[in-house]
Amino acid sequence: MRNQSECKRLYLSTLNISQLRVYNGAYGKLNGGLGSSYQTNFYPKMMKRSPHNKTAATAIDHVTAFISQLHTVPAHYCRQDTKRQYLEDHFQTKIQLYNAYKEQCLTDNVEPVSMKKVVDVFKKFDISFHCPKKDQCAKCRLIYLTLKQRDLSEEEELEFLMHLIEKWIFRIQKKEKIASVLGDKKMMYIEQDMQGNVISPDSDIGLFWYMSRINNFNFTSYIHGWNKVVCVLWHEGLSGKDGVTMASARLQMLEYSLKLNSECIDLQLDGDGCAAQNRNQKESAAEVFFLENGDHNLQTITVSYGIPGHSPVQNVDQVHSIIDRVLKGRDLHSPLDFYTKLVNHCSPKFNKFHVIRLKQEHFLDFNQLSSQMWFKGFRFGDMKVIQYRKGDRNLYYKLHHGQDDWFMHRYQEDSFEIPKELPPLREIDFNIIPQQKQRNVEQCYAYIPLRDQIFFKEMFSVNDNRRIALRIAEGF
Repeated sequence: MRNQSECKRLYLSTLNISQLRVYNGAYGKLNGGLGSSYQTNFYPKMMKRSPHNKTAATAIDHVTAFISQLHTVPAHYCRQDTKRQYLEDHFQTKIQLYNAYKEQCLTDNVEPVSMKKVVDVFKKFDISFHCPKKDQCAKCRLIYLTLKQRDLSEEEELEFLMHLIEKWIFRIQKKEKIASVLGDKKMMYIEQDMQGNVISPDSDIGLFWYMSRINNFNFTSYIHGWNKVVCVLWHEGLSGKDGVTMASARLQMLEYSLKLNSECIDLQLDGDGCAAQNRNQKESAAEVFFLENGDHNLQTITVSYGIPGHSPVQNVDQVHSIIDRVLKGRDLHSPLDFYTKLVNHCSPKFNKFHVIRLKQEHFLDFNQLSSQMWFKGFRFGDMKVIQYRKGDRNLYYKLHHGQDDWFMHRYQEDSFEIPKELPPLREIDFNIIPQQKQRNVEQCYAYIPLRDQIFFKEMFSVNDNRRIALRIAEGF
């Protein structure tokens, strides 16, 4: 007992507190944190008092309800690796979000909380601000704007539901294809899409900002099961993005891809819904030509087109995002420099890219072959899946991704022979760069290396010869 008393005195003197304070603290601990008996009996309101600046729970609930009702979109470049959603493009800053919240408060007749409190609640959601790098779905956007003004009719609801079902069926089929190629060498699955135009020469010098320059084009493919990226490059000095050019680029990609897997008999291609680049008569001619004449064992080529605005080619989108980061903040001197940067880059996820530079001899004239194929009245834009079969002069198609049976369209007689070779594109069919754009690039020579200057001079020399050849062909 004596030792306890000495410890007690030592404890109180060390902390310089009274014995009553120790008793009150112990009483509060034993009674669930209610405080001392003196406080509990005489000052019950003291325990219920809240801070004067605490935000009411109803106000927090109103902020939560406001944020949860905001329209969000998934990531385009990495949606298969993250579930994070992004606000639409008109919400790019916290101030814009807070202004929209205050407008909602006026509508609901509620006192708004501070911007800090709104941001704190916003951080609890898996949502970020977003500046879309790809086009959004026109149908989804229209439905969202309509819902702001009125309820949807039954017909609109049914149409929108079918749109969403189509989107999810395509994604399910995509997962099934990925799973199939991992254990079956007789099948290959390739995503393909065009990157946005890359301009060269490009620099942070003000002179470059206000002049039109040369566009570079990149047709990108990702081969599932091989984790291989194929980039087919060309520039405005050769051609644009017309059907013949896209068919020639696709042919180069297919030839390389089938060299990786000579056992493949079923090739699955996924692309976006752009009719000008992916769904046209020239593309059909290229795939029929390759199927019948290529050095491979292919029996079928099946092309699936995604829902516009809902990207079906997430891996290709990721590759484009990587290329954007490679070029960001760096000078791009010429199309040759663009090619060099892609060849030298090694991605942690995709490793080295296989880069193909289209040259003039790679451009084949698909016009004659496509003109011999019967597509009058055939609406490529309505097709969701098209299949080509070796030795068969019928084209098979589906109007919906969930459709089981194939429709059939005959594009030639069975006796029709697909040519073994196609003629190269004529000199006068290549692109001619406007003279003003040529002068703009020449003004940039002082800021780019000699190698790139030589590249542009050779390009413009060929371009001038084409201009002369075109005038002669037109009789001038």
